[in-house]
Amino acid sequence: MSKKQFKSQASSSRAVSGAFMVTDGSQPTGSFGVPASLGAVSASALSYIYEPPSLSGISDPTVIVSYKNLQKKDSTTKAKALEELTTYIQSHKSEHIEEGILEAWVGLYPRTSIDNARRVRLLAHRCQGHLCVSFGKRIAKSLPALVGPWLAGLYDNDRSVSRAAQDALEEAFSSEEKIGSLWKLYQSAIIEHCHTAISKESVYTLSDERTTSPDDALAKYARVVGASILVVARILEINRQQDDAGHKKSLNSFLSQIDVWNLASHSDAFVRRAVYKLLIALLTGKEHPIDMKLLSAKVLTSSLHIDQTGSNLDYSKALALLTRHYPEVWTKYYSGSGKKSAENRLQQFLRKGSQSAPPDFWVQVGLLMQCIPEEMLQTDLSELGEQKPEIMVEEGARKESLLLDAILVGLRSKSEPRANLAQAWSTYLQVFERVQTLQTDGDVRQQYLIRYALPIVLAFAVFNQDASEWSIAAPQQFQQSICVRAFLLVWNGAQDALCKHWLSLSAKIVEHIKTSLPEQSKEYSKSQDSVADASRRWYGFEGAIMKETDSQSIKSLFQATSASELKAAIDLLATRNGKPYGAAATLTAALELTPELVYGSADLISMLYGFLQANIPTVLASPSVPYIFTILDHLHGRMDVLPIYKAGIESLKAEQNSPSKLRALTSILSSPVLDKTGNNEGLQELTAQLLQDAIKGYESNWSLVQTTMRNPATPADVVDSLLSTMLDGLAVDEQAWKCLHGLDISVKTNKGALLTFANTPKGSNLFSRLLLLAKSPDAHIASQADSLSNTIQDVLSGEKGLAQVKRSLLEVVSDGLDRPTASSLPVDTLVAQAQKLYEETDETHKEAVAASLLPRVGQWDAALLPILSQAPNPALAVTNPLCSVVGLVDSSPSASADDVGSIITWDTNGISSAIRLALYCTRLIRATDITKNWTLDEIIFLYSKLELTQTLINDHLSITKPNALWDTQRTDIETQILGLVSEVQSLCAAWDQEKAQIVIAAKQQILDGCFGSSTSSYYNARMYSAISSQLRELHGDALFNNAELVSRTRESRRIDSAIHTMAILTSAGPSKELTKYANELVADLTGLDFFKDIKRGWKYLLYFNAITDKEETIVINIPKPRLVFFVKALVKTLSDVPSVPVREEALHALIIVLPCIKDTYETFWGDILQILPTIWSSTESGSDENIPLIYMSLRLLAKLRKLVNQGSNDDLEESWRDNEGPISENLVRLMRELQGTSDENHQPRAMTNELLSRHIASSPSKSVSDASDLYPIIASESRALQQAAYSILHDHIPKEQEQKSLDKALTKDYVARLPEELLSLILAPPDEETLNESSFERTMPVSLRSYFLSWKLVFDHWTNASYSVQADYAVSLKDGSYLKSLLDFIFDVLITGRIRPVDASKYDLMDFSPEEGESPERTTHALLIHLYVLSLICLPNLSKTWWRDSTSRQTTIDVESWTEKYISPLIIGRELTAVSEWSPSQASADQPLTIKVSASTRQITASIPIDEQTMSIAIHLPQSYPLQRATVESVHRVGVDEKKWRSWLITTQGVINFSNEGNGGSLIEGLMAWRKNVTATLKGQTECSICYSVVSAEKQLPSKRCGTCRNMFHGGCLYRWFKSSNSSSCPLCRNAFHYS
Repeated sequence: MSKKQFKSQASSSRAVSGAFMVTDGSQPTGSFGVPASLGAVSASALSYIYEPPSLSGISDPTVIVSYKNLQKKDSTTKAKALEELTTYIQSHKSEHIEEGILEAWVGLYPRTSIDNARRVRLLAHRCQGHLCVSFGKRIAKSLPALVGPWLAGLYDNDRSVSRAAQDALEEAFSSEEKIGSLWKLYQSAIIEHCHTAISKESVYTLSDERTTSPDDALAKYARVVGASILVVARILEINRQQDDAGHKKSLNSFLSQIDVWNLASHSDAFVRRAVYKLLIALLTGKEHPIDMKLLSAKVLTSSLHIDQTGSNLDYSKALALLTRHYPEVWTKYYSGSGKKSAENRLQQFLRKGSQSAPPDFWVQVGLLMQCIPEEMLQTDLSELGEQKPEIMVEEGARKESLLLDAILVGLRSKSEPRANLAQAWSTYLQVFERVQTLQTDGDVRQQYLIRYALPIVLAFAVFNQDASEWSIAAPQQFQQSICVRAFLLVWNGAQDALCKHWLSLSAKIVEHIKTSLPEQSKEYSKSQDSVADASRRWYGFEGAIMKETDSQSIKSLFQATSASELKAAIDLLATRNGKPYGAAATLTAALELTPELVYGSADLISMLYGFLQANIPTVLASPSVPYIFTILDHLHGRMDVLPIYKAGIESLKAEQNSPSKLRALTSILSSPVLDKTGNNEGLQELTAQLLQDAIKGYESNWSLVQTTMRNPATPADVVDSLLSTMLDGLAVDEQAWKCLHGLDISVKTNKGALLTFANTPKGSNLFSRLLLLAKSPDAHIASQADSLSNTIQDVLSGEKGLAQVKRSLLEVVSDGLDRPTASSLPVDTLVAQAQKLYEETDETHKEAVAASLLPRVGQWDAALLPILSQAPNPALAVTNPLCSVVGLVDSSPSASADDVGSIITWDTNGISSAIRLALYCTRLIRATDITKNWTLDEIIFLYSKLELTQTLINDHLSITKPNALWDTQRTDIETQILGLVSEVQSLCAAWDQEKAQIVIAAKQQILDGCFGSSTSSYYNARMYSAISSQLRELHGDALFNNAELVSRTRESRRIDSAIHTMAILTSAGPSKELTKYANELVADLTGLDFFKDIKRGWKYLLYFNAITDKEETIVINIPKPRLVFFVKALVKTLSDVPSVPVREEALHALIIVLPCIKDTYETFWGDILQILPTIWSSTESGSDENIPLIYMSLRLLAKLRKLVNQGSNDDLEESWRDNEGPISENLVRLMRELQGTSDENHQPRAMTNELLSRHIASSPSKSVSDASDLYPIIASESRALQQAAYSILHDHIPKEQEQKSLDKALTKDYVARLPEELLSLILAPPDEETLNESSFERTMPVSLRSYFLSWKLVFDHWTNASYSVQADYAVSLKDGSYLKSLLDFIFDVLITGRIRPVDASKYDLMDFSPEEGESPERTTHALLIHLYVLSLICLPNLSKTWWRDSTSRQTTIDVESWTEKYISPLIIGRELTAVSEWSPSQASADQPLTIKVSASTRQITASIPIDEQTMSIAIHLPQSYPLQRATVESVHRVGVDEKKWRSWLITTQGVINFSNEGNGGSLIEGLMAWRKNVTATLKGQTECSICYSVVSAEKQLPSKRCGTCRNMFHGGCLYRWFKSSNSSSCPLCRNAFHYS
C-alpha cells in the first residue's frame, strides 16, 4: 500500500480535537501510549496546544512577522524569527519598546524555551536576556510567568543552551546577590512552574505527534521534567544556605508528589540523575518531612534492579546518604519480598558493577555497605556444589556469601572500566571484612577467608597471575597493597592453610627457575624474562608484607622459602655459566627487595660470594652480567668485592669488541663503587675502544657514554679520556656528526663533568670548535653544534658564574681574530659572541670589556703587513688622485709576491685576516653601542685602520692580484667585500659628521705617516686626501687653513717629501696662496731642463697637476703668455724625455692647460697631434707601467676632439683634419696591441680600453684595409675592445658584400667564402665548465659575448649580398656544421636547461645590441633569441635540417612549440610583407601575377588571367613555419592536364622549401617558378577557330591542328563540329581533317 494513504494535513482544529485517542470511552490515551489527563486542552504554558498571543499591541510589522514566524513548526523559521527579534530589541535598547512586545513574549517564551531544536532554545534564552535588559524594571510584573522557564534553562541537558541561559541571567542581573534575590522572590512561581511541568505535562501534551517523532517527544519530556526537578533541588540548597522557611508549604507539596519519585526509575538517565540529586539535596537539608515508605518503594524497590547507566554515581551517592540517615528503608519500610526482597534487589544492583560510572561509585558502595543494617548482611549460607573455585584450599563443603559473590560478579564484568578496579577491589575487601566479622562461627569465618580472601593472595603471588579470575587488573602498587591486606587477613584467620600454600608456591618458583629454557631455544628470552618477573613480584610481595607487620613467624616463613630459592638460583648460574639470567635476576630481586632475608643467612651470603669470586670471568660474557654487577654493588660494604671488579676488567681487556663486552663494560661503568676499583687505565682503554666503534657507526655503543657520564663514581680521568676522544673527532668531517651526538649525550647526562673538562687545557677549545661547526653547510651538524654551544654557555653561567663565561668568550674572540686558518670561526660567529658578551656585562665593567673586544695593534699590523710590504701597482695612477706618485714608492719591497703569498692566509670563506678584522669591527659597532665605551685613542686607531683597509680593498677591487686580501677565485666573496666597503664608508661618514674633532686628530696622525717613500706613506697620503675631501664636503672650509697648508707644502718641498706634499696639495681648497704657488711652479717648469733634473721636474708637474686638476680658476688666473710658453715646454718634454711618469704628468698638464688657451694660434697644436701616435707606437702597451701614459694620451685626444667640435681655433681644426687619418689608423693599431691582455679584473686597463673604444667609435671613417686583423680582437678578453672591433666590422662587412655580389655576377667560377678568421671564432660555443666558472651576476662572460658577436658578424654577410652569394655562405656554414653547435647551445640555454622555457615575448626579437641591459642573464637570452631568428631568416634550410635531425624527440617537440609560439609569427609576418612588397614590382613582366596575402590565415594566393578565366594556386604557411614546410595547393587549374599541373605544384613547393634564401626570398622564388612554368606553356598559344577562345569549357588549350590550313582547335569543339555537320572535314578549309 502507498504510504501516501496515511498522510494527513495538519490543522489547528485537529490539533485540539485529535490530540487524544480514546480507547475505552472513559479516559483518552495519548498517541505515545501514555494516558492523557482529563480535559481536552492543557492550560499549561508549556503545552503545544495554546491560544496564540495577541499581537494587536505591536505597531512594528516586522516584529509582528517575527512573532508569527515564531509560532511556526519549522525550527529554522523559529530560529530566524528569534534572531530578528533579538536584533530588533538590541537596536532599540535606549528607546521605549512597546508593552505589546513583552506581552506576546510572555505567551511564547515558555514553550519556545523547551523546543526540540537546540538552536531555538539557545536563541530564546538570549532573547529573554536582551528583553529583560531593555525593559528594565517594567519586566517585573511579567517575571512570574518567565522566571520558571528561564531558570529551568540553566539545567538544560545541552551545555550550549544552559550556557546561553546563564549568560542571559548574568546580563540581566549583574551580581550574585541580584540573582539570589531572583530565586528567593519568585520561589513560589518557580515551584509552581516545576509542579506544573511534572504533574500536568506528559509526553503527548508537550509534543505534537503529527510533527514530532516518538524519540524526540520523549527526549523533550525528559528534558523538561529533569530540568524542573533540578530547579527544585537548587531551591532546596538555597533555602538550606539562607535558612528560608517561607516556601516550605509549596516545597512540601512538590516533594510529596508521587509523580516526582516515580521518575526515579525513568528510562532517561538525565531524569534519574535529577531525581537522585533532588533526594541528596532533600537528605542533606533535613528540613522537610520525608515519606520513608514512598522513598523505599520508588528509590529502592523500583530502581535497584534497572539499568543505571549514566546515573549510577548519583544513585550510589543517594543510596549511601539515604541508608546513613534512614537505614530502616531497607527493612521496616521496605515492602518487597521474594524476588523483590531487599537482599535480592541489592545483589542485582551490585552484579551490574559501576555501569561505566567513575571509581567514586565503588567508594559510595563501600559507604553504603558500612551503613546498611546487619540483618541485610546475615544472609543464608548455601552449600557449594561439586564445582570448586579455581583456587581451592580445603576439601569438602564450603559456605559462600551471595553478597560478596554479587560484588565479585560486578567488578569482574567485562564492561567494568579498568580504572575502577583498584577501588573496586578495595571496596570488596572492605565489605568482606564487615561480612566476615559478622560470622560468629570460627569455621565459617575460616571458610570465608579461604573462599574470598586467600585466592587474591595466591593469584598475585604466582607467576601466571593473569590467567586467574582473581587477578587484579590494576597498577602494580594498588595490586600489591590490596594483596597485602588480603594476606594479613588470611594470616590472622587461616595461618596453616596460608603456610601450606606459600611453601607450595615457593617450590613452584624453584622449579620455574630450574626449568627455564637454555640460550639455544627460540623462547629463551621470554622464559628468562618470565623468571625475572615472577621472582621480582614474589620478593616485592614479601618485602611489602614485612613492611606492614613485625611478625617473626611471617619472617621465618619467608626466610625458609627464600633460602631454597636463592641456592637453586646460584647453583643454576654456576652450572650453566651465567646463561640463565633469570636466576641472576632472582638474586638481584632478593637483595634489593628483601635484603634482611638474604643478609640474615650467613651460609647464603658465603655461597653467593664464592660463586662470584670463582666465576666472574665466565659470567662477564653471559647475559647475566648486568645483574651480577648489581649484586656486587649490593655486597659492597659488607664484603670485599674490589678484587672481583679488577678481575672482571682485566678479563674484558683480552676480549674482542662485541655486544657482550659492551654489556659487561656498561655494567661496570654503572657501578657506584667504580671510583674504588683502582684500575682506571684499564677502564680508559676499554672505553676508548668501544667509543671508536660508536663513532664509526655502532649506535648501540653510545649507551657507554651515557652510562659513564651518569655515574658520579666514574673516575675523572676516564671521563676526560672519553670527552677528549669526541673533541678530537669534531675536527674530522666524517666524525663530526657522531661526536656531536656523543657530546650531546654527555651534556644532557652530566653537565658538571663537561664543565670541568671545558676548564682543562685539553678542553679549552671545545667552545670554539662548536661555534665553528655551528656555521657548517650541513644543516644537521650546524643545528646540533649551535644547540650544544648554547647549552655549554648556560652551564658555564649556572655553575661558575658570568666571569668564566666572559673569559671563555674573550679567548674565543681573540683567537678568532688572529691569523686565519681553515678551522677559524666565521666572523659572524665572533661578532655574535662578542655582542652577547658585551650586552651581558654590567655597566661598571663594560668599558674594560669593550677595550678587550677591540682588535689589538699587533693583530692589525700582522694582518696589513703582507700587503704593505709590496709596492703598489703603477697602473693605480689612473684611478687615484695622487696619479703617478705611485712611481715614487720604493720599488724594492721587503717581501716578494711569493713571500707574501705564503704570509697571507684565508679562512674557509676565502678572506684574509685584514678583511676579518674590518668585518668584525664594523658589524660589532652596528650591532651594539660599544663605541661609547671606547676611549678617544681607541676610536682614532680604529678609524685609521678601517680607512686603510678600505683603501687597500678598493685597490684590490681595481686590480685583482693572485695574492690578494681574499680568494679571487671565489666569485661569491666579492659581494661580501663590496658590502664591507659600504659599511666602512657609512661608519666613517657618520664619524666624519658626528665626531669631526676625532677625525681631525686621526687625520693628523695619518699625515704624520706620509713622510718617506714607503708603501705605508703612499697609502697614508691616499687616506689623508680622501678624508679631507669628505670633511670638506660635510663641513666646508671651516676645518681647513689653506695658508697653513701651503706653508707646510713649502716646508715639505725643502725636505724633499713628495708623497707628503701631494697629500697636502690634493686635500687643499682653492686660495690665493695656491694660485701663487701654481704660478711659481709654471715658471719653474718652463725654464727647467728635464735632462738635468728629471726627478725635480716630475715632482713639480705632480704638484702643478694636484693644484689645478680640481680648480680651473687657478689656471685661468695664470697669465696666458706664460701658459703658452709652458705648453711649448711640455710639448718639447713629450718629444725629448723618454721617462714614462714625466710624459704622463706632462700629458695631464696639457689636459688642464689647453682649454684655457684654446683660442691661441700656434704650431704646437699640430705637434701635439703628431706626438700622440708616437707615444702609442713607442710604449710596451701590455705592461701596467704604460697604462697610465696611454690613458692620459687618450684623455688628451678626447680633450682636443672636444675643442675641435667647439670650433674655437682654425689652426687646431686644420691640424686635426691633417692628422685625423693617421690618428685613426694608430688607434686601430693600438687596439690590436692592447687586445692580448684581459681587463676583467683590471680597472685601469678597462678604463683605458673603454676610452679607446669610444675614440674608435667617434672616428668618421671606419674603413679598414684588412679586416682579417680585426677578427682576433672579437675574441679579446676586453669588452671595450670587442665592442670597438665589432663596430668597425659591423660597418665594413655589409659594404664589402656589394663588391662580392658584383664579382659573383661577373665571374662564373667565383665562390664567395666567409673569412676563415671569423669561422674560427664560431667553431663551438664556450664549454659548460667555462660558463660555470664565470659569474652572470654583473656581466656576461667575455667568451660568450665574443661568440655572440662573431655570429652576428656572420649574419652581417647576408646584408646587401645577392642570393647567389648568400647560397655560397650557406654552403660554407653547412660544410663546417657551425650552425648545429649554435642551435644546440641556444636551446640548451633557452629550453632544455630550464624548468620553464624562456618567454621570448618579453624581448625585441629583431634588435641586436651588444651592450648589456637590465641583467647579464636577460641580455644573454635576448642575444640567443635574436641569433635564432637570424638563423631562421638567413639559413632556413640548415635550421630546418638541424631541427628535423635532432636525436631527442622531446627537444624536437619543445623547439617546435616554442618557435610556433614566439618566433614563427614574426617570420611569417616578414615573409608575407616581403611578398606584398614584391608584388607591385612585377608590373613590367609579360604575365604579372595577381597576389593576395592573408595574414590571418597565413596564406598567399597567386593567379594568372588566361582568356576569361584565371589559373590560381595558394601557398599556405604552417603555424611553426619555417620549421614545418610551406604547402602549395591548387585553387583553379585551367588549360593544362592534371599531371602537368601537379608537377608545377610540386616544383613550386620544392623551390620554396629548399631555397637558401630568407626574408621572403624563398616564397618569391617559388611564385616566380610557377609563373615561369605557366607563361612558358601558354607562350604562342592561339584561340580555337570554332569557339574563338584559348581555354575551352573543359579547361583545355587548343590541341588539334588541321594538316591543311594549320589552324588549332579544341578537341571538344572539333568533336561537336563533326557530330553536327555529319562530316569529318575542317570547319575552315573544308578538307578532310588530318591530325598533324
